[in-house]
Amino acid sequence: MNEITHFCLPQLLPLMKVTSKFLHEGFEFYEELLSTRYPYSCYKQVYVDEAYSDLHSYATMSILE
Repeated sequence: MNEITHFCLPQLLPLMKVTSKFLHEGFEFYEELLSTRYPYSCYKQVYVDEAYSDLHSYATMSILE
């Protein structure tokens, strides 16, 4: 994977660092297990404070509360 990017408000930065710390290892495991690269060139995650639901999944973005 070429790029993993995270976005959050300044007050959520400590939470973002902890929760995304090992995300790159998950992508490495995916690529090794399937013997293929992740099908997208980048993965972007947006941390939202006070989201309507706890989790929303989309093809190109994960929104975590």
